[in-house]
Amino acid sequence: MAHLTIRIAPWSNLPAGRMRADGPHSGEAFREDILAPALRANDSVTLDVSGVYGLASSWLEEVFGGLIRSNQMDPAILKKRLDLSLVPALTAANIEEIIAEAHR
Repeated sequence: MAHLTIRIAPWSNLPAGRMRADGPHSGEAFREDILAPALRANDSVTLDVSGVYGLASSWLEEVFGGLIRSNQMDPAILKKRLDLSLVPALTAANIEEIIAEAHR
């Protein structure tokens, strides 16, 4: 089983914005360039947010809600493959709620 840990901080310690037009470290850029390909290529992906100064809810929504809305990932498969053990509990809960909401 292939596993990958994605550390966000080397990519950006302050990711922001929803769309690429908002800047190079937008949720859309992270989802399309990093997370979606990693989820397709690996059985599991751990998201590591250490060293990141903050994750705006709009950025999280674009990353995780966008995966569901764009049909890039089935919510059940995403929940199985995405490991949030290196994400603060409140942020992990927010991500899980975003995934559930995008599925509705």
